[in-house]
Amino acid sequence: MLLRSNLFIASIVIFLGVVVVHTHAIPTKPVPNFSTNRCISLVNFNLFAALGQNLFPPIPGFITLCYCLNSPELIQFINTNPVTQLAVQTVGFATVHSLLISIVINQGQQCLYPDLAIPTCMLNNPCAFMCQPGLVLCPGLPVPSCQQSCPSGVTRRSAPQILVEADARCPTGWEVCSGLTSATAFECINTQTTLDSCGGCLFPYEGKNATGADCSAIHGVDHVSCRNGACFVESCTAGMAVSEDHQSCK
Repeated sequence: MLLRSNLFIASIVIFLGVVVVHTHAIPTKPVPNFSTNRCISLVNFNLFAALGQNLFPPIPGFITLCYCLNSPELIQFINTNPVTQLAVQTVGFATVHSLLISIVINQGQQCLYPDLAIPTCMLNNPCAFMCQPGLVLCPGLPVPSCQQSCPSGVTRRSAPQILVEADARCPTGWEVCSGLTSATAFECINTQTTLDSCGGCLFPYEGKNATGADCSAIHGVDHVSCRNGACFVESCTAGMAVSEDHQSCK
């Protein structure tokens, strides 16, 4: 008689104080993978100044947009926005495009997306995404997953235990922060480069203190980035100047 045995595996999804465990027989669908990209939101970015203000008429050259590396929306923006159109007429499309690409490469946020997700870059959350139609977002690490339904079966654990498990699942050097997708979700954030969680979590895990800064909220800031966990002000709005330490506008 041919004997068959079923091998079972368990997958764990981490909630705030909750671990969801479900088992299923092999063969199964592969565990959802995640893809990466670099995205950035620019708010009142002085494009003319970045390209060389002396090349342009003395008029404001500010743009506001959210885009990712290799995003077709960036090309559409350059071709339709009045400020970028004037810049293209002056220095050429390749120069404008190369500048914006270099900005997202050097200053953008590293984003993680689960399989079957649709990136939706937003000014307040460059790494935002939504699931494809018919799927729901299930909490998990290093990012939530898009599935037909979320796992059932709940085993409660203490918050310290959950934090240790979450830390183990984030990429090296990233921090576990409270997720904005739901009250029970987490986010793995690179606090060394993320503009709105610079230096630490702006919305920390339960029981931890908020140590991060939202660099875009600095008073009078025009162009700012997060470098090595610290806000770095590059330019300020009219009438204000960058401080000597590049931490503020005065």
